[in-house]
Amino acid sequence: MEMQIKSKKRVQQLAEIYTAKNEVILITDLIKDLSEKIDSKFLEPSCGNGNFLCEILNRRLLRLKKTYKKKMDFEFFLIKATASLYGIDIDKDNIVETKNRMFKTIANYKNNINNEKIFIILKKILDTNILIGDALKENTDLFSSGDDLIFINYTSPKMFYFKKIFYNFNDLKLNITKPIKTEKITYYLDL
Repeated sequence: MEMQIKSKKRVQQLAEIYTAKNEVILITDLIKDLSEKIDSKFLEPSCGNGNFLCEILNRRLLRLKKTYKKKMDFEFFLIKATASLYGIDIDKDNIVETKNRMFKTIANYKNNINNEKIFIILKKILDTNILIGDALKENTDLFSSGDDLIFINYTSPKMFYFKKIFYNFNDLKLNITKPIKTEKITYYLDL
């Protein structure tokens, strides 16, 4: 039987209960088309140790492996698939575990990757997309430091290029979609 709680204390302090693998699969199957679409954006507002994010990432990687035989194409779409997944959790240990699990999922496809620099890029993306915070709190109280989360939307205006657009999470919650910063278009290996 798989673990759904780490401790009674964590349940009381963090309201932490992990979703079982069977339930993750069943729920993700309900949105199968979206979960496998390479650039559909997903935000898991209390990601725990990443059960949903890892399942979606794995589904996308299976699709990439079937679809893209050229390693350069696989690398580009791997970045795209990873960069559209976002997670927030109030516990630092959960964030570390989520990033590690997602990175391990990616590493299972290392034979499809030609350039080792891809792993450095993907680690940076995970560091910007999987963040510590409390998505349930209101605006300025969102984070203990008083700072807001900044999410990066990695758009791809053309093949093998990305443009990073930065958004304040609180603005997005209020349906304000004006970016706080936009960077120039960059070749995918230069992210």
